[in-house]
Amino acid sequence: MVRIERGMAAGATVVAVLAGGAIAAHAVEPPCTDGATPEPNSTVTCTAPGSYRLTVPAGTTAVTITALGGGGSSSYLTPLNGGNGAQIVGTATLPPDTAALYVIVGAGGRADPDTAQMPGGGGSGVLAIDAANTVRSKLVIAGGGGGAGWSAAGGNAGEEAPSGGAAGGGHPGGTSTGGAAGTTDPNTVAGPTEGGAYDATTLDVAAGGSGAQNWNTYYAGGDGGGGWTGGGGGGWGMATDGGGGGGGSSNADLSYFTLTSQSVAPGTGGVAPGGFQYGDGADGSVTVTFGAAERSARN
Repeated sequence: MVRIERGMAAGATVVAVLAGGAIAAHAVEPPCTDGATPEPNSTVTCTAPGSYRLTVPAGTTAVTITALGGGGSSSYLTPLNGGNGAQIVGTATLPPDTAALYVIVGAGGRADPDTAQMPGGGGSGVLAIDAANTVRSKLVIAGGGGGAGWSAAGGNAGEEAPSGGAAGGGHPGGTSTGGAAGTTDPNTVAGPTEGGAYDATTLDVAAGGSGAQNWNTYYAGGDGGGGWTGGGGGGWGMATDGGGGGGGSSNADLSYFTLTSQSVAPGTGGVAPGGFQYGDGADGSVTVTFGAAERSARN
């Protein structure tokens, strides 16, 4: 088979000449690059944690979005896994004056061996912004899973984490306020803290709360997951008790967003490998198709 590539810019077409002279062609998915202007009817998938400003192509009034939140870190003292992130699929009509989409990809939780901190996964989402980078709408945000504690797993996105003995698990984020922290011992050095609240004006997603630190300043409780609002941090009990972090919440601006499906994505939370090793949560992702609604209407 002879393969001929005609340009590799966004929206380029790859032409393949097959055995016998048959010709097949397919569009190359443009890369996710901050500041890029995708072609109309193209699909962009962002998988590296961070934020990306994607200019909306001329004539595009609707987009299809799949957002996946990051998974939480596992524990290392016991085989307890991190919470799974949420996945949301739907179509959004763009608000008036939308100039670009601000895409946020949440990172998976990665534990710090020096402090035993077990972070939750970050929320992933898509914001509509105008030419001055003012938020017109937080179209959709998928929550991240909570980090595991010393003696309890992390909560899945939108769910409360299990308690760990005398330590309470973090609560999930709510509609506008962050999830409450888990109950903790009076001798706790710091934390746990509640999850971050929803803010319609900021170019970010809410962060999860911090887990409790014991008398040696190690993190016994897991951190909450990020999202529309953040999950609460897990508490600490006597000795090795530590609650998991609560899952971050998922939500959408239903003035513009039509939900197709929402679920917890299995296998995104970090898996404890044993042997005093941590398991990292999977990074989130965001896929955006520009102009899908108009294209479907013509078919």
